[in-house]
Amino acid sequence: MPRCGADDTVVVISGAPVHILGWDEERQVWLARRDGEPSFVWVQDFADAYQAAHVFRRVDLIVPAAIYTEWIAIGDAPQRLPRGVLLSAQ
Repeated sequence: MPRCGADDTVVVISGAPVHILGWDEERQVWLARRDGEPSFVWVQDFADAYQAAHVFRRVDLIVPAAIYTEWIAIGDAPQRLPRGVLLSAQ
């Protein structure tokens, strides 16, 4: 069985959710951030955000209710919340 030594690197995959933060008008993308990560990332739309969070990382996607409502209105997100998508008040 392998053992970790002083020179080995241990990588821990975080189960932290991805949060949609808001629209970046200059770049025309949605800003997102994962708890515990210092940098921001961006996604193009709901499908991109869902795939990045739930499909690839198997973590929840947290979306402000107002943004999700906007995505529904433009036909970008389904009316019924998919598994792994949570709405926040902000």
